[in-house]
Amino acid sequence: MVKKLHVKKGDEVIVIAGADKGKRGRVLAAFPKEEKVIVEGVRVVTHFVRKSAQHPGGGLVKKEAPIHVSNVMLVSEYEARRARRAARTQQTARTNKGFPSLLDNNQPLSILYDPASIFTAGRVVCFISRP
Repeated sequence: MVKKLHVKKGDEVIVIAGADKGKRGRVLAAFPKEEKVIVEGVRVVTHFVRKSAQHPGGGLVKKEAPIHVSNVMLVSEYEARRARRAARTQQTARTNKGFPSLLDNNQPLSILYDPASIFTAGRVVCFISRP
């Protein structure tokens, strides 16, 4: 029995695992039997083509190769997951003392881990400051 894929042709996806992790593209083709998809601009391979009527020059042609469907995620789901994680991080930071003043400005935070604290009772001590 063929499994139903969570993506289909034309969907905007992002690669979440593998050498092309982080790349975005549209699904050009889906192969439910093999559980693979071809994504535009992802896993581009060089393929040799013989001289023929269709390819009079022959030579090397770059084209997309299939990747496993478990390595891609819909962009909408990915963005929702990022938003949930960001909200959870801010909520956790706001409950601790001293953090609200750091989070009021919309600037990136510098998080410095104390390497000596990693070996002390499994606790990690970090210092958060503005650059």
